[in-house]
Amino acid sequence: MLDKKPAKSNSRLKYSYLNLKDNFSPTTEFKVSIDRITIVADFLTKKFDRIARDEFLSLPFVEVSGDGFKIVDNSAINVSNGDVNNDLKEQVAYINVPRFQENKIRIDFNPNHSMETDAGEWLLSFIAKLEAKHFTRCDIAFDIFNYFDAINYRVWNFGQSQNLYLNRNLKLETAYFGAPSSSKQIRFYNKLVEQKKRHKSVPINIEDWWRLELQLRGKNINDYPSEVKNMLANFYYPEWQSVKVPSQKAIVYSMYREPSIYASVPKATQQRWRRIFKSSSRHNELAIALAQVFAENISVIDYQLHDIFNRFDVDL
Repeated sequence: MLDKKPAKSNSRLKYSYLNLKDNFSPTTEFKVSIDRITIVADFLTKKFDRIARDEFLSLPFVEVSGDGFKIVDNSAINVSNGDVNNDLKEQVAYINVPRFQENKIRIDFNPNHSMETDAGEWLLSFIAKLEAKHFTRCDIAFDIFNYFDAINYRVWNFGQSQNLYLNRNLKLETAYFGAPSSSKQIRFYNKLVEQKKRHKSVPINIEDWWRLELQLRGKNINDYPSEVKNMLANFYYPEWQSVKVPSQKAIVYSMYREPSIYASVPKATQQRWRRIFKSSSRHNELAIALAQVFAENISVIDYQLHDIFNRFDVDL
């Protein structure tokens, strides 16, 4: 569990979420849940290639995607005049052969989502037949409701890739921090916009909805609270207005608002700018709140994971 003492590392999550509640709107709410898990099982690669060619692609809910196959729920799609709205497709799972691992198969899926559909029932049947299954990764999702400052947050790990996708009004819609092949990629996106694109109903009291997804690797669930805390330590936005020296204020502001400026200067300048940026005050109450919410719910997540492992006969 997370301790309540100030961190001795570079973590800046020093304050209790309970002391922040007065700063939030009465409708502000944070939730944490299991988003996806990854299991790896024994499976002859040659056999998988044959099954993928002869069986997978004959199924209406299987699509080729990257180096593997995407299992999708098509039940919400209405085909009219030959047009298909791909935004209505729900991804149920992703199956592929792990890179550099012969005779293994990897499955990423959300065990609590779409399992009652044709695609989900087929997936459960497929998993049940696999041998020597073991757990390798858990993705945790934080839902952030009616916290209107969330759009300003970023993950500041210098040296890590950062891909931001803006809407027509140049406002953030989706952000990826870390390469897809990274062991700890973070995804942050406007869930409310996504739900509306998928024509999903949204509760009337939800005016703003963001989702933060963290990838947690390893089998020791007891390590997850500290891992989440460390990942959230760099989730903030700088309070550039508080920087007293005008030239330094301009540096912090430009690094926050237009990262390409930082990328265009020499490395020696980047190092100096990083020191200035890191020394500025941070607005991180959202990160503090999420770390506490995770700590408060770790026993529930632990129970859910073990229930999943027992249900699918997966080894830790």
